[in-house]
Amino acid sequence: MPIMVGSTRQWVMMMMKRFQKEGLVTVTPRHIRIERPHALMEMVSKRAAA
Repeated sequence: MPIMVGSTRQWVMMMMKRFQKEGLVTVTPRHIRIERPHALMEMVSKRAAA
């Protein structure tokens, strides 16, 4: 089941830039490529536990 999250465009862009800087994703005009899926999952797990 998909989960929808409400957020602003500004927040999404800020996080995407952070993820790019950390080498987690690569963003091109047509694609978002997840480079380190395990690292992203770890971030989600830490947030869920908090």
